[in-house]
Amino acid sequence: MTLVSGEVAVADCAYAAFISYNHQDRKWAQWLHRAIENFSIPRDIVAQPLTRRSLHQLKPVFIDRAELPTSADLAASVREALEKSAYLLVVCSPDAVQSRWVNEEIRLFRSLGRSHRVLCLIVAGDPAALSGAGAANDCFPPALREGGADPLAADVRPGMDGRRVARLKLLASLLAVPLDSLVNREHARRQRRLVLIAGAAIFGCLVLAVLALVALYSRDEAQQQRRIAEQRSLTAQRTADFLKSLFAVSDPSEARGRTITAREVLDRGAQQIKTQLRNEPAMRAELATTLGEVYTGLGLLQQGTQLLSEAQSLPAQPVALAVRQAVALGEAQFGRGDLPAALTVLNRAVALLAKTPHPDAGMRIRVFAALGDVQVAMEDYAAARTSYQAVSGAAAASADSSLVSRVAEGLAECDLFEKNYDAAQQGFERALAAQVAASGELHPRAAYILNNLGSLAYLRGNRNAAEGYFRRTLAIDSKLFGERNPEVAATRENLARVLLERRQFTEARTLLRESLAARSVEVLDTDEQMAFFYSNLALAEMGMRGYPAALAMFSKGLRSAILHQHRLHGPILTDLADLECRMGRYQAGLDRLVEARPIVTARYADDPWRTAHVDNVRAGCLTGFGRYPEATRLMASSLPIILKKWPPNTLFGHDALERAVRLYTHTGEADRVDAYRAQLQEK
Repeated sequence: MTLVSGEVAVADCAYAAFISYNHQDRKWAQWLHRAIENFSIPRDIVAQPLTRRSLHQLKPVFIDRAELPTSADLAASVREALEKSAYLLVVCSPDAVQSRWVNEEIRLFRSLGRSHRVLCLIVAGDPAALSGAGAANDCFPPALREGGADPLAADVRPGMDGRRVARLKLLASLLAVPLDSLVNREHARRQRRLVLIAGAAIFGCLVLAVLALVALYSRDEAQQQRRIAEQRSLTAQRTADFLKSLFAVSDPSEARGRTITAREVLDRGAQQIKTQLRNEPAMRAELATTLGEVYTGLGLLQQGTQLLSEAQSLPAQPVALAVRQAVALGEAQFGRGDLPAALTVLNRAVALLAKTPHPDAGMRIRVFAALGDVQVAMEDYAAARTSYQAVSGAAAASADSSLVSRVAEGLAECDLFEKNYDAAQQGFERALAAQVAASGELHPRAAYILNNLGSLAYLRGNRNAAEGYFRRTLAIDSKLFGERNPEVAATRENLARVLLERRQFTEARTLLRESLAARSVEVLDTDEQMAFFYSNLALAEMGMRGYPAALAMFSKGLRSAILHQHRLHGPILTDLADLECRMGRYQAGLDRLVEARPIVTARYADDPWRTAHVDNVRAGCLTGFGRYPEATRLMASSLPIILKKWPPNTLFGHDALERAVRLYTHTGEADRVDAYRAQLQEK
C-alpha cells in the first residue's frame, strides 16, 4: 500500500498508536505497549464525544518486534500500519538515532500530515546533547528534529519523570486530556488502594486474634487438624507418585505421546486441581508441578509451561518443591525455544539449591544439566561445560545410570560444538550405553543421544551413517510421542537435511511440512532453531521449483537469523540470492550477494566452500545479466572448491555444475559443457 499525505481523523484509524524502536530498546517498547493497552480509561473520558484529537480506546497498539530485514524500503505491512495509526510513539535513545528504520518510520508518518501526533519516550541518551548533527549521545532520531521544534517527550531516565509520570504524560496526550486530571485520578486510586489494604490488614489482625483464642481453647481439635493436614500431605505425595507412574517414560510406548486418552486424563486432572483443591495450596502445588512435568515429558510444552507457572505462584511452598518447579519450568521453556526465560528460571533454581540444607543429589544433577543444555543452545560452551562438570562427580557416584548418561551427553555436546569430534563420539557412545542400561532404547533420552550421534556423523561427512541414526531416532520418537510432536519434528528436520543434500526433494519437503504442523503448536516462531527449519524447507521448495513458497520460507528464516545473529544469516542471504536470480531478478540477487559475502567470510573463515558458494551463485546471476567475462572468472575460482567439498550428485555440487553449463553454453565452450554435463549424469 502507498502512503498518502493528509490528515485522517483518529476515529478512522485501525491502530491507536504505532511504536517505533530499535531492537536494543525492545524491553522498553514492550513495557510501553503494555502500559498503553492495559490502561483502563475512566468512564467520564470514554463518554466524551470523539474529536479529531481524542481516542475512545487505546488498543490495538502496533509494535514492530524486530529490526526489519535487508529490504531498502519499509516492509509493506509496516507502511500500511503507519498509515492506519493515529499516533506514532518513538522510543528515543542513542541506539534509535543509529537505526535507519526508526528514522524512516518517523519521516513516513510525518509525511502523512501527522507531525502533531508524534510522541516520544526517552529511555537513554541526552536530548540536549545535539550541538551538531550526529552527536554521540543524542537520543532523538534526525527525522524528529526536522522542522526545528523538539517533539513532545516523556522521560524515564534516572532522576527524570519516572515510569509512572512518563506513562501518564503519554496517556494524557493520547486521550487529549490535561495531565493533572490523570495524575489526580491516579493519586485517588492509590489512596483507595491504601485504604483497602489498611482495612484488610485490620481485618486480618482481627481474624488472627480470633484464631488465637480458638487455638487456646481448642488444642485437642487443633492437634486433630494437624494430623489431618499431615495425612493430606502424605496423600498428595502418594497421588503425585501415582500420576507420575502412569506417564513415566520408563515405558513411554504405553502412553504414545499425544494419544487422546493421555490428553483427557491430564486435562481433567489439571481442571480438578484448580476446582477441588482451591483451599489446599500445598497439595495443589505438588500435583500441579507433577502434571506440568508430565505435560512437558509428552511434548505438550505450552500446557506444561502454563501449569508450572501457576504452580510457582501458589503460596507457602517448601524450598525443595520450588526447586523442582523452577527446573521443570526451565526445561519446558527450553523446549519451546524461549532461551532467555529458561536461563532466568534455571539460575533461580541454582540459587534455591544453595538455600537448601541437604539438597537431593538427583535434583541437583537435573538442575545443572538443564542449565547446561540452555547454555549450549545459547552457544556459551565454556559456561555449559562448567555446569555439567559441577555435577559430573555426583552423577558418577550415583546408582542411577540415567544420571551418568545425562551428564556424559551434555559434555559430549560441548565437544561436538567445539569440534572435538573424537571426544564427542566417545561421550555420546558412553551416554547411550548408560541410558540403554537404565531404560532400554525405547526412551526419549536414548533417541536424543542417537540424534546427536547422527549430527556428529553428518558433521564428519558420513551422510550414510547420519541418515541411519536419524531414521533410527525417528522410529523411536514416533513410537514414544506420536506424529505431531516437537521432538519428532526436530528429528524429521535432521533427516530432511541429509535428503536435501542428496537432492531427494520430495521426501525432504514432506518431512519438513509435517514438522511445521507439529512445531507451530508448541514452539515459538521466534525460536532461533526456526532459521534452520525455514531455510531447509525453502531449499526443498526451490528444488521442486516452488519459487513463491521458497521465497516466503527464506524470508522467515532470514528474519529469525537476523533477530538472533544466527550463523545462517550469510548462507540464507546467498540461497535467497540464488532464488532471486532463478526468478530472473538478477539485480536483486546481486545486491543480496554484496551483503552476504562479508558476513559469510567473517563467520566461516575456516570453511572456504561457503565463500566459494557465494561467488558461484554470483557467477550464475552475472550469466543471466550477460556479463560473461566476470562470470567466467568467478566460476573458474569457485567451482573447484565447491566440488572438492560437494560431489556432483549433491545439492550444492549439482547446482554449481548447472551454473557452469549455462555459462559455458553462452560463451560457446562446448568441451567444457560436455565435460560438466557428463559429471551431472554420474550417479
